[in-house]
Amino acid sequence: QTNANGSYILDLTKVNNCPHFRAFVHEVMRISSVVPLGVGHLSNRDIWVKDDAGHEYKIPKKTVINYNVDFIHRYSEKEQALHWTHGCDDKIHLDNWLISYPNDKHRYFKMNEAFINFGAGRRDCVGKSIAVKELYAMLGFMILNYRLQIAPGSESKIAREMVRGTYALKKMQFTLTKRY
Repeated sequence: QTNANGSYILDLTKVNNCPHFRAFVHEVMRISSVVPLGVGHLSNRDIWVKDDAGHEYKIPKKTVINYNVDFIHRYSEKEQALHWTHGCDDKIHLDNWLISYPNDKHRYFKMNEAFINFGAGRRDCVGKSIAVKELYAMLGFMILNYRLQIAPGSESKIAREMVRGTYALKKMQFTLTKRY
């Protein structure tokens, strides 16, 4: 379907039928978290936790607790073995999000429980659903209507730097051309 300008329109009601697209969007979010240390939470009581070796530690009341999203999504060998099918690195691995069933040639999108860009459990971000839909709409429109390429002579490796607790892409030059 196209609009009056001839641009293709992404029908968000059909995104669930596009498992590879959904996997791509989530995999990009996995390797490029905007808030690599998560959003801090304040403990409202003393909390006792155990590590893998059985040692107990006390987190005192009113402690700010952060979780290292970047480490869990990209560097943790434990998380890699448990949740990330093809590694915790900077490469796109759609299989982290796609499953298939015996006697079925199709692949289906499945949310990976180790994905915590928007928090988890009771502390999950209330804006998660709208943010993901916005990414689907924006990226879907861009993919359908434009060709994005790294500009000739520009470095092809995506580099990023930490700026005030978030990641920012280092300057890169792209060319954007209309597909139709």
